[in-house]
Amino acid sequence: MTTFAQNDPQARQRARQLAQAYQAQGDFTGWFEALYAEGRAGQALIPWADRAVNPYFADWLTAYPQSWTGVRCAVVGCGLGDDAEALAALGADVVAFDIAPSAVAWSQQRFPASAVHYCTADVLHPPAEWTGLFDFVLEIYTVQVFREFAQRQQVLHQLANLLSPQGKLLLIARGRQAGEPIGQMPWPLAVSELAELVKEQLYLDGTVGSVEELWEAGSPPILRLRALYRKGQRS
Repeated sequence: MTTFAQNDPQARQRARQLAQAYQAQGDFTGWFEALYAEGRAGQALIPWADRAVNPYFADWLTAYPQSWTGVRCAVVGCGLGDDAEALAALGADVVAFDIAPSAVAWSQQRFPASAVHYCTADVLHPPAEWTGLFDFVLEIYTVQVFREFAQRQQVLHQLANLLSPQGKLLLIARGRQAGEPIGQMPWPLAVSELAELVKEQLYLDGTVGSVEELWEAGSPPILRLRALYRKGQRS
């Protein structure tokens, strides 16, 4: 399930360099635009951009089929658009946003006839008119670029606010086991953290076995976490 970009150490290192430089100035998200701008200019690889649907999302769509026709969806940190296009192809009404204007423009260039509404927005400060608008929100590899628990909680709080009553959030992240060092950006999430982050606004959907732990082949293997949440609190 891995690709050249994900395995390329220089690509990952460049992303970390940019993130560190911006975060040192108190800007925790500006480095995304810098990296995507370099990527569009052919000066860098985007480590997570495979130009294909995320395999853990594709697997989920197959494992848990449903009717997507007319379902209002938001794709967070949409990158180059492949996950958003997959939902649109199933009949969903999709808004895909990224904080990096270069990523949005790149997606629109790749899919000029797309039905997806691509736009620039900040996950920490989404448009007020999106509150309660979406039946399904997809978040892949965004929460893990914030190291502090409070920042991660803010992201999940904003995503919960986007959901309609009984709406669902699917989260896919790099994971770590209890006691494992947090390492470098992207900072992996612990299974226990996924419940603590959202317990006031969302609850884990028990129909899919709570948090799924998925191991990606590698040396060493990489843990991926996949969790489906529902809006509200379990009664």
